[in-house]
Amino acid sequence: MKYSKIIIVVTLLLFQLGAAQEKADVIINKAFTEAKAGKKNVLLIFHASWCKWCKMMEKNMDLPETKPIFDKRFVTAYIDVQERGDKKKS
Repeated sequence: MKYSKIIIVVTLLLFQLGAAQEKADVIINKAFTEAKAGKKNVLLIFHASWCKWCKMMEKNMDLPETKPIFDKRFVTAYIDVQERGDKKKS
């Protein structure tokens, strides 16, 4: 859990603007609550709908060989960053 605390601090520093801060807090708190209940770690992913590396990461995390590993060990939380207009992922 030492790394979990570091992730929280870094995340909070990155989101110092009103709505983004509140949304990030809700997502992170929900992920940590779920992770604690399931004795898992939190995998925090900063995501953007236009990011090809983000899409590649998601695709690889959903492969039949890797999905069970991520599901067993992590609660994955996505925070959208640098979105513009209607590109925002729902």
